[in-house]
Amino acid sequence: MKNRIMLLLCLALIVFPIHSFAKEKSSDQVWHQISDLSDSIFQNVDNHQYELALKDLNQFKKDWSKYSETVLGVSEDNDEVIETTMNNLINILDKEVADNEKRQKAVEFRLSIDALESNQDPLWKGLKGQLLTPFEKMEEAVKQGNGITFQYELNKFLDVYEMIYPAMLIDVNQHELTLVNDEVNTVSNNRITMMQNKNKGNQLNKTYQDLNQLFSNKMKKPIQQQLFWAVFIIGGLTVITLIYVSWRKYKGQVRKSNNLN
Repeated sequence: MKNRIMLLLCLALIVFPIHSFAKEKSSDQVWHQISDLSDSIFQNVDNHQYELALKDLNQFKKDWSKYSETVLGVSEDNDEVIETTMNNLINILDKEVADNEKRQKAVEFRLSIDALESNQDPLWKGLKGQLLTPFEKMEEAVKQGNGITFQYELNKFLDVYEMIYPAMLIDVNQHELTLVNDEVNTVSNNRITMMQNKNKGNQLNKTYQDLNQLFSNKMKKPIQQQLFWAVFIIGGLTVITLIYVSWRKYKGQVRKSNNLN
């Protein structure tokens, strides 16, 4: 019995840390695989190689289903974002849809994966100029009473905003993003009457400032994976402690029994 407990203790001390590091390394490998696949998908769509893109997407879907929760520790909300952008792209690749629409969905998908993986400079933040420049021209068009330019620039702005929105769902504080999204929807819904109300310029300026702030704020990053490893390590240490206490108790009982004899 004593030898058995000692053996279990040794196995816990030796195997547990190796198992933990192996899992963490596997996570890095899976992220590399996922990222490469998402980039290959985008490149194939960009080059109009839709069959290759669909093949990669099907492989991505299998890998994501297998690893997202167990190895990568992706939260339910973020998993939903990835699943949505992935399925949106799958659903149009083999359809008679304009190339630019397919490319836009591929960009949404690629930016979402990058947002989930990146810790510092996500790709979506690199589109700040493409998002805000049309908005600046919208404000100028309202001042000049140029309705045609306003509608044209609004369409450009909305196209970029739609592309980066899933990535922002992953990276940006939910409350702040909801407020900005409500403002953007208000501008879009009032696009016809925007030119008729002089006070609308103030609303546009506020929306512009709030959008700009989203690119400056610190990102929220999912902590599920870090929590997973923390719980895993603490749980392992608890097991080791219990084994050690049991062994000491057993040793004490044997010593007491020997003394009585």
